[in-house]
Amino acid sequence: MSRIFRPLSFALLLLAGACSDPGVTSPPDAVVSSITLSQSAATLTPLQSVTITATPRDAAGDPLTSRTVTWSTTAASVATVAGGVVTAVAAGSATITATSEGKSASAAITVETTVVHVASIVLSQTSATLDVGTTTTLTATLRDAANGTLTGWTVTWSTSNAAIATVSQSGVVNGVAAGGPITITATSEGKSATVNITVTADFRLASLAIGKDHSCGITSAGVAWCWGSNNAGQIGIPTTTAQVAHATLVSGGNIFASIATGSANSCGLTAAGAALCWGVDLTGALPGGVSSTPTALPGGFAYTTLGLGSLHGCGLLSSGIARCWGRNDFGSLGDGTNLDRPTPTLVAGGKVFKEIDAGILFTCALTTTGEAWCWGLNDAGQLGNNTTAASAVPVAVSGGHIFASLSSGARHTCARKANGEVWCWGRGNDGQIGDGFAVNRLVPTKVSGSGVFQSIVSGEGHSCGLLVSGLASCWGYNASGALGDGTLVQRSTPIMVSGGMVFTAISVNQGDHTCALAAGGIPWCWGGNIHGESGDGTLTDRPVPVRVRTAPPT
Repeated sequence: MSRIFRPLSFALLLLAGACSDPGVTSPPDAVVSSITLSQSAATLTPLQSVTITATPRDAAGDPLTSRTVTWSTTAASVATVAGGVVTAVAAGSATITATSEGKSASAAITVETTVVHVASIVLSQTSATLDVGTTTTLTATLRDAANGTLTGWTVTWSTSNAAIATVSQSGVVNGVAAGGPITITATSEGKSATVNITVTADFRLASLAIGKDHSCGITSAGVAWCWGSNNAGQIGIPTTTAQVAHATLVSGGNIFASIATGSANSCGLTAAGAALCWGVDLTGALPGGVSSTPTALPGGFAYTTLGLGSLHGCGLLSSGIARCWGRNDFGSLGDGTNLDRPTPTLVAGGKVFKEIDAGILFTCALTTTGEAWCWGLNDAGQLGNNTTAASAVPVAVSGGHIFASLSSGARHTCARKANGEVWCWGRGNDGQIGDGFAVNRLVPTKVSGSGVFQSIVSGEGHSCGLLVSGLASCWGYNASGALGDGTLVQRSTPIMVSGGMVFTAISVNQGDHTCALAAGGIPWCWGGNIHGESGDGTLTDRPVPVRVRTAPPT
């Protein structure tokens, strides 16, 4: 063992000594022999930048890392450089140099300035009409002599009469007071373009009536306006226009005391109680089955109130006796038969009612003492008598409830008690009953929550009401935004309408949109809008309230 160990130990000592011998040195680090740049020249315009990369290399041309590179420019007034980023300043020439360990490389930079001036301005609108308190946004497109679009230029906006309409420096025009036309001007580099603006007075209504895909209302002077779908003439204009997305005057010049809407029809009552109707003809008396102008309802009866359904209508005489007309499937007219009636026929039983409303082939009414009675189709429990059997005569709603008001939707009804409670029955698959579930209810079921309501309305798959505070609350189907809460989420219990607005009236009937009147009679709508039924001049669904317009967007 010792003979082997000694020579090996001696060899290791020699090796260690050699490694520590100060006369033995490591090869030196490679030096920078040259620098290459990612580009040797560039042409820029003022404020434009370009990044140049410098790569130090050894004598063999291999890249070297971790070497310091400094940058310089021959004319900082033309082009600056920092970390290889070259920024053009003004027209001229400059040389950008990268240096490392005494070696350098340069790039030639040329800065060119092409003087471009505004030759013309094109505005997004040439004229516009808006209501007091509403806005429209104008945009200005600047063009050069070659008709190219210019960006980055300053545009100055001005108005010829700020008392009628103001304009912000971003082009938002606000209607201040009725009047015009006045001129809004956009100016840039001495060039200008103008828009004529007319501001109309606030559109105000005294009452509302909402159909399936259309909406109507009357002013305090009794003038009727409608908007939305016109496929059956239900907005009362003598044209074949399929839809109108803003409020338009009903033809005929009639003065009405009240107005009612059904699925695709509308009726107005004069001060004398005469009923004039337009849209789908429920009587069957008109050629083609529709009328685009108000036409007298057969029979010559004087009514105090009307309730219109999808295929039938009903009204109360001054005596409180009910008469109905139209389709009588399932006994929706309440006369004990299933025979259609072109002329209003007496509802069986001779009960005296104070309110009446109609849905899809069913009808409900309140007696003068507040008992609810219903008749017609009952497939979802909409008669409220704990069955699903249709009835051609009025049947009492179960529970012995006393109600102050009621509203029938497509297949459900909601009613309000004097203490502000709301109870609903009938179809509930979309949560429109409001009890936290999505099931049909064959008897009146209390709406969840502690809200105290002053009014209640029912739609196709949703319900809404006004609290005593004037705030609106809705529940049920919400795929089109009919609940007005800013979402499309279905709700089976009441949720507040967004915006916190205080309303004086609210309306919905068999449709997926809702409308309400704010202070002073300003109409707002929300929900489904593919036919223009929300009246804001568009065909876009609105999940939050929008103001009804009296003129189309221009």
